[in-house]
Amino acid sequence: MKKSLLEQYAGAHYIRDILRFSSTLIDSGILSGAEVNEFLGTKFLIPSPSCGTFDVRSFLQIFETLENSARSYWNDGYTPYDHPYQGTDLYPEPALDT
Repeated sequence: MKKSLLEQYAGAHYIRDILRFSSTLIDSGILSGAEVNEFLGTKFLIPSPSCGTFDVRSFLQIFETLENSARSYWNDGYTPYDHPYQGTDLYPEPALDT
């Protein structure tokens, strides 16, 4: 059985990051709770948002949504880790219980 996007993410990253990011998107009105639930339960992983062909209007709309999402997360949801490798090329072990 295929794993959900949330399960795949948790296998390689800190699960709290995607949960906090999702919460911030709901709180800022960028996505609804139902949209976040559908996204996190999806049985595929989007490997890279940098690949694709978009018309200019769609690209600008997507980019604006991503920019607003990142700004909201940085201002309201981001909590830095107290980890010696934070901010370096070395990636810490993923932790499912954080």
